[in-house]
Amino acid sequence: MLLTLAQQKDTGRSLHFWRAAALVSRQQVLPALENNGFRYRAFWQALPEQPERLTELAAQMPPLCGALAETPDTAPVPYPLLATFIGEVVDSTIREAAAHLPPPSTRGADAAWWSALTTADPILRLPTSECESVFKAWQSWAGQSDAAGNSAFHITFRLDAPEGEDCPGWQLDYLLQATDDPSLIVSASQIWSGHGDRYLQQRFDQPQERLLHGLAFAGRLFTPILNSLHSVAPASSIFDTGQAYTFLQEAAPLLQASGFRVLLPCWWAKHWLAVLDNYGIGSRLQRGRSYARSGQVLNLDILPSLVMAQVQGSSPKPYDVEIKVRPLPDSE
Repeated sequence: MLLTLAQQKDTGRSLHFWRAAALVSRQQVLPALENNGFRYRAFWQALPEQPERLTELAAQMPPLCGALAETPDTAPVPYPLLATFIGEVVDSTIREAAAHLPPPSTRGADAAWWSALTTADPILRLPTSECESVFKAWQSWAGQSDAAGNSAFHITFRLDAPEGEDCPGWQLDYLLQATDDPSLIVSASQIWSGHGDRYLQQRFDQPQERLLHGLAFAGRLFTPILNSLHSVAPASSIFDTGQAYTFLQEAAPLLQASGFRVLLPCWWAKHWLAVLDNYGIGSRLQRGRSYARSGQVLNLDILPSLVMAQVQGSSPKPYDVEIKVRPLPDSE
């Protein structure tokens, strides 16, 4: 029903908002399993391409969408409400589409897992010991996809250039950054000391274990991160200019492609504009050049064939910019 609203003009903003929310997952989903006491429930969860898209969409949620609350003070927070809605839509849509599929011809854990994911009954119907085995196997598999964080927080790396001759080198700080509020940043030192923000404790369970797991994954992409894990409470890594160049050119794009966030110095945006100037793009970059020189490029993500930036223009809210380029073949 929501998908048909595009052709109707007499519907309210709230329904059109829920229609946009229903399309946000872009068919990127994963099977999941949760332990509810002595029962295990299977469900499908959405994995948006960019969590920031949910943040932007939640900021546009009409007040009527949370009108079921008894008082304004008890109205649901937009971001969790949106995430819950998308999860329910994804799960019910896949189950409905799978209703015509024949049941598995075999029995056992695989068949029970398939049944819990594709029928109206989401409970994993197996003995407790087998449920625990399936759950552990799923945790091991799913851990590869959420090493960078979850829908609430992402592991973030912030690179700072050395200041002065006494500085030992480039420093890469380890942080957790809230998805729905990028200004909320918790340092690794706070996490190791157990003094993280209360919101972090509520939305990012076992932060110390998850941070360590994510750093170990990131260490495969950049050796200094891996080396820093020899310390009891790794909060940053320090390296020389050569390794900093490797991080900017190679590791940062790989980390971002793996779901991590990377905060780079503002001068990196200026360097990027200088590269674009060499391609003779011309006067259309004049405003972008002006913003970069004045420090208005807040964040710059460089991915294969894609550059994304957050820019503070004349309006109070920053806006997102994307530039896509065609990869050059080896012959060029």
